[in-house]
Amino acid sequence: MIKLIISLTISLLLLTSYEYSERGITQEGNADIGINEQLQATSVSSRAFGNAKVGKLEVVSRSEEKIHTLGAPSCDGLEDDYSITANYDVLFKTGTHDLKIQELNNIEVIQPNKETIEMEKLILGETELFYFMPRYTDCHGLEFYLYGIDGDKAYPITFALNHRSLDKFHVSPIDRPNIIEDRLVFRGGYGAGMDTVSKYYFRFDQKKHQMILEKELQVRPGL
Repeated sequence: MIKLIISLTISLLLLTSYEYSERGITQEGNADIGINEQLQATSVSSRAFGNAKVGKLEVVSRSEEKIHTLGAPSCDGLEDDYSITANYDVLFKTGTHDLKIQELNNIEVIQPNKETIEMEKLILGETELFYFMPRYTDCHGLEFYLYGIDGDKAYPITFALNHRSLDKFHVSPIDRPNIIEDRLVFRGGYGAGMDTVSKYYFRFDQKKHQMILEKELQVRPGL
């Protein structure tokens, strides 16, 4: 009888262990759940998009996305916000072709969720402007990439200032790029102890695909 009880107990333990193994659960169950969540998140290939009159602008992962929560509140975001890092391609998709217009390498996206970001659109003359802002918050400044679409043609836009050409720029975390009298206008980032920040006015050169700095004013951060 004792041998029968022992035999039945061992069989039950083996069966339970098998069931847990089939479900992908170990004694460190929480760790496995975290891994499963990360693998599921990496399947999202489209990280951002913008709908144009003709076609769609899309930021698509070129490498596996590494995803984790921040774990603690900071300038980058809240503890439950997601950090998503990968190499990305910026594509312009129409009904007839998919054109890669830029590569973004080792980009960290920080957002409150893992959903695809809808890029903001501005209209300047005949050009549709889209800006991709990987992070949604910061204590000092947010970087953004700018793209132009003219009909069925799309391209990245660079920023020209002080004899330099930049492929991205920074905006105040409490501001967003805007169009004022045919100029791209926004306040720049700021740091501790600064009484004023730069307010930029960019003129668009459609042929050169450039935003050219026309005027820079010093204003209070809250204005």
